[in-house]
Amino acid sequence: MKKSVISMLAIVFISLAGYSQDPGYIADGALLDGKTIVKASISGLGVRNFGFSAERIVNKNLSANVGIRFMPDGGIPMLSTVNKYIQRQNTGEDEIDVESYLSNIRINSFAFTPELRIYPGKHGYGRGFYIAPYYNYFAFNLSELTVEEEFDGKMENAVLDGSIKTHSGGILFGYQWMLGAKKNIIIDWGIFGIHGGKSAGELNGKTSKNFDNEEQTIIKDNLEDFLSGIPLMKFTTDVEANSVKITEKGPWAFLRGSISVGFRF
Repeated sequence: MKKSVISMLAIVFISLAGYSQDPGYIADGALLDGKTIVKASISGLGVRNFGFSAERIVNKNLSANVGIRFMPDGGIPMLSTVNKYIQRQNTGEDEIDVESYLSNIRINSFAFTPELRIYPGKHGYGRGFYIAPYYNYFAFNLSELTVEEEFDGKMENAVLDGSIKTHSGGILFGYQWMLGAKKNIIIDWGIFGIHGGKSAGELNGKTSKNFDNEEQTIIKDNLEDFLSGIPLMKFTTDVEANSVKITEKGPWAFLRGSISVGFRF
């Protein structure tokens, strides 16, 4: 699925690039030919997300846009909110101490999103309402995920590291403005997008002691209770005497939206 989607988008992008531009396109005021827009997202800055994109206008109704987004290594943004959400989602009888799992965790991520933009309105040429089918690759790495339990009055733990990767297809609805006397200042509002696909990955860690069968069962049960509060993703756990493994494989879906500012060249 992944290869076919990427191949299809590549063929379409290359084919579109070969078309001659609509002679009605006005490039007056642009530094170059007026067909390239470079943008930076401002909507994710508060949660350590940095996004950049480049859009190439093909003709009045079509453009090709490629975006990247990354989160530098650090703790989980808005941890208290995440904690409350997982607590609400958890259906176990015992309250799970979510922060004991997440307080030390480190996370970083990277996303790549090529898309076609269709501008059906009267303005076009990268301006106005657009509909954008897209492919999204998203990968995030986790480290220092700490699983702790108390046995015989002593805290024991396993520290897990690993990564999860997702491949999705979706559609975005948005609106793009060209402002200023020369229409070179860009505001791009991705109003609402949704994508779905598949995800896979695993986390592995060594334990601080050799656990007996009863201790392994306790760790496994508590870990599964915690993971059950994470929506959509499907986890399996394997706890042995000196290791813990979490495997994730299943469906993936996410909502998308953004506000970006940029410049037309």
